[in-house]
Amino acid sequence: MPADGIQVITNLPDFKRQMAAFSKNFEKNIVRSATNAAAQVFKKVVIAAAPRASGRLKRAIYIFRRRNPKAGTVEMLVSFRRGKKEQRVAVKRKRGTVIINRDAFYGRFLEAGWHPRGPGKRLTGGKRSRALQVKRNAAAGARMVSRPFILPGFKQAKSAALAAFSAKMTERINKANAEGRR
Repeated sequence: MPADGIQVITNLPDFKRQMAAFSKNFEKNIVRSATNAAAQVFKKVVIAAAPRASGRLKRAIYIFRRRNPKAGTVEMLVSFRRGKKEQRVAVKRKRGTVIINRDAFYGRFLEAGWHPRGPGKRLTGGKRSRALQVKRNAAAGARMVSRPFILPGFKQAKSAALAAFSAKMTERINKANAEGRR
């Protein structure tokens, strides 16, 4: 499981029985579209739950499909863009190309909280020493409180995402049966 994501595993025997009639490639496409529908529901809820600062964090939330998951699985990751490659992105607008910054690196600090220290005040020592320093700082109230938005968004949207998954799966299976594609 990714460090900043949530893994949802479903075991739907009725869908498995229906999917057995399709070819592997077609089955993969049906499951991928249904998983994407569920991920879109998660994305909307996470965007709504994101703290309002400048709006960059909300615009940075995206869905990513892993290309090489374990055999027989489809993985979608709902997270936020971060990193050097996201700092200068050319976007085409009506009046020409504009360079924008889509890097929402601070999302991880909002999600998990952090211990502010200041320039040059890095925690030193070994693992136990650093843990003791963090514990002392937390006792002194020097911890920035987390304001999680990804995990609560996933918890809130579980049933809606499963309903979207089921609806899309049923729609794609019925469409394939009507067209006679196997």
